[in-house]
Amino acid sequence: MTIDFSTHDFINDFRYRKIFKKYFKRNIFLDTFAFCLIIQGKFDYNKSYNTLAGDQNYLFMNISTYKKLMGLLEIYKGRLVITPSIVGESLGHMFNAIETKYGNHPNKKHIEEEFVDFLQNEIILFKEKHPLIKNILTHRWIEEIKHYKIRDRIELGELSLFVESDKCKHSVIITKDKYKKNKQGECCSLPNTIIVQLDVLAVS
Repeated sequence: MTIDFSTHDFINDFRYRKIFKKYFKRNIFLDTFAFCLIIQGKFDYNKSYNTLAGDQNYLFMNISTYKKLMGLLEIYKGRLVITPSIVGESLGHMFNAIETKYGNHPNKKHIEEEFVDFLQNEIILFKEKHPLIKNILTHRWIEEIKHYKIRDRIELGELSLFVESDKCKHSVIITKDKYKKNKQGECCSLPNTIIVQLDVLAVS
């Protein structure tokens, strides 16, 4: 059964926090915009830029949500997990955000060069500290992909497959995606998983 994320309950209810500890100290899967928020947020915070403002998801792609997310991750220091395809997709969003925000800025080229240098160092550090997962899926879940059964559960693509594989129990996914409803109008969920939605985190 999926445990829905609530910052208010997490802070104020000790029993709820004990449940979270079981999950947050293990695998924390970063979806595309969670990874973007961590990288761009650190860049903006350290360099006094505002690249996050160039992202269309401005409601949660900002320094305030970045600080909340990093504070949450620091509590139990679970290992952050990403996949190569999410890194690739994130890079596109990051540079699009810089183009949107600083496309007409006279120092645009310098800002991009600064970000490239920063990004290279951060990815090296990230790979040293946290795993990049390539393939831990069982044959059973590969068959699920072929038949698109996973699409009736939640809009998380490969991450939902990773956490439902036999090797990923008690996981957290940080994402902007939402639950899907099945044909009966019921919200589908992932077992043994906490979903942290960035828009909810932003307003909590």
